[in-house]
Amino acid sequence: MRKLTGGLTTGGFGVALMILSGCASTPPGHPLAEEINDYREARGLPAIPWSPALAEVAEVHLADIEAHDPTVRECSLHSWSDDGPWTACCYRAGDPASAQCMRDKPRELTGDEYPHSGFEIVAWRSEAMTEATALEIWRRSPAHYAVLANEGVWASREWQALGAALSDEHAVVWFGLEPDPAAN
Repeated sequence: MRKLTGGLTTGGFGVALMILSGCASTPPGHPLAEEINDYREARGLPAIPWSPALAEVAEVHLADIEAHDPTVRECSLHSWSDDGPWTACCYRAGDPASAQCMRDKPRELTGDEYPHSGFEIVAWRSEAMTEATALEIWRRSPAHYAVLANEGVWASREWQALGAALSDEHAVVWFGLEPDPAAN
């Protein structure tokens, strides 16, 4: 099992990553996952189980986008910089290669821990990002809402894993079609 550990340097910022599966306290992104699950359940959709592995991917990506704003490179927030132990990519909607690069991140970053593809939604706000604010941003974005609420091309997907991360400006959520073995 490969884990990312503390000391990862991104853009001169030391990013201490905790291994969420071993934490006794509530993982930092868990309240965002609860907000999403409450919203889903209120609409008759099933709650999605928490995934320590996908939460780890969300935390790593949150640190990467905050250290290396992808929009400066005319890339979307689903992009990954070249300053980490991952394959860099500039995500552009409609580009299958960049979509695959993004979807491969859970497998790439966690190895055997979560050896599956993932699907990401990201929200940005210049200040005061909260769980409720992130959810409202996604509710107003048809493409992100479709993932969150299993609509459109996502209607036949059954999410089995959910990991999240939240900061003052960004919210990152990863969805998986396979259960996270560490969630049990």
